[in-house]
Amino acid sequence: MDGIKRHIRRSFWWILLWMTLFGAGFYAALVWLNTHALGRIEAFLATREPAPVQFLAELAAFLRQFQVWATAAIPVGIVLVTVLLWLTLRGGAKKAAIPAGPTKKAAAREREQPADKELAARMERERAIEDERKSLLLLAMFQREGRLMDFFAEDLSRYEDEQIGAAVRGVQDACARLVDKHVKPRPIMDAEEGETVTVPAGFDPSAVKLTGRVSGEPPFKGILRHRGWMAGRVDLPSVSAAGDPRIIAPAEVEIV
Repeated sequence: MDGIKRHIRRSFWWILLWMTLFGAGFYAALVWLNTHALGRIEAFLATREPAPVQFLAELAAFLRQFQVWATAAIPVGIVLVTVLLWLTLRGGAKKAAIPAGPTKKAAAREREQPADKELAARMERERAIEDERKSLLLLAMFQREGRLMDFFAEDLSRYEDEQIGAAVRGVQDACARLVDKHVKPRPIMDAEEGETVTVPAGFDPSAVKLTGRVSGEPPFKGILRHRGWMAGRVDLPSVSAAGDPRIIAPAEVEIV
């Protein structure tokens, strides 16, 4: 906006300059024509009869007065035209700087926005519910196959170590079979834990975590403390859209 104001101020002086040059040229041409006409008339007056002499004398007087009027009127006209042109330019520049109002199509889109926003909000809620279901799906599968949530919720302090060991074996076996069936996990590094391994340049930091005294640039040599795990495949059942997405396992009631 400040740049537009500066441009408007400069434009006034440019308009005044060009109008002055135009007025000066016009005035010079007018004076030359007026002087030339007066010279011809005066030469004619010196050699002709009184009747036309009177008429030409009046014309010559008029031309002399016209030159005086033009001398005063042309500068005033230059200033007036300059001001009018500048005001017109300033008005157009200010109008261009004002953001245009919304068109009919834009107004129609604004009227449709509440419905669009409501639809977008509903879709966002549905996506959040679906993500919540997916995040709890594997835990629900562990509960269904190996009663993992029951194991977590059990107070193990009431049982002997032998009893806990027997329960853990059953839970571990069922959950391991489930993981192998749907995820097929495999180690990131094939070496045995405790062996010396080399981490090459360009390794994936999300797949290999460096600990200890890390300095310099790869390749690095170190002791493998954990082989890591990655999914060989992901083959999970589809998520049902019915019911509360927070349900991991339904309660079971036997009717008697």
